[in-house]
Amino acid sequence: TMFTGGATAFPRVKKNAEGKSVFNMNTAGLCSDPDTLQVQLNKGDAVLFWGYHPQEEHPDGKIDWASEHTGCKVEKGTKWIATVWFRGSEWRGEAPFSFF
Repeated sequence: TMFTGGATAFPRVKKNAEGKSVFNMNTAGLCSDPDTLQVQLNKGDAVLFWGYHPQEEHPDGKIDWASEHTGCKVEKGTKWIATVWFRGSEWRGEAPFSFF
């Protein structure tokens, strides 16, 4: 099924005057802003990004705000997503819930 729209946008990453993508914590672009970094995927594609800086850089797990993202409006068709979370280090706390 073909669809239009539905890109994954990274609103704090925008193109500068030279066309390079740069991070700016003080601005958040919209999906309608052509300078906002957007990733348009096709069936079978995937996008991978990390939400935290590597532990070697920040042992306390500093958030990488450039990974803040949103789903843009699907104009036509249906968008399916699947999320997989990867842990970059051993869990150091207690789980807030139990499955059993």
